[in-house]
Amino acid sequence: MNHLAPYLLTHELFDHLRDAPDPRVVVTASDIHRRATLDLDDLQLTDGYDSLDAYARSKLANIAFTVELDHRPSDDAAVTVNCVHPGFVPSTGT
Repeated sequence: MNHLAPYLLTHELFDHLRDAPDPRVVVTASDIHRRATLDLDDLQLTDGYDSLDAYARSKLANIAFTVELDHRPSDDAAVTVNCVHPGFVPSTGT
């Protein structure tokens, strides 16, 4: 899943971020998340797999993770948390 790597990396580095002078987490999302819904009972997409739907779900999960991370209390230092849609990147055709 396209969401697990950013989640795990953030989780593993979060204690080090608290020690940084200006800690921040920036998650790359996508505007395609708008077409997604999270069905927690069907994470494997057994109800019909579509690669774009899977990608949209992962981007929605990235945004949900960012919002949750931002709402969690920080022990000693405030960690700035944002997600960003970098914009459309056209295919190179290769």
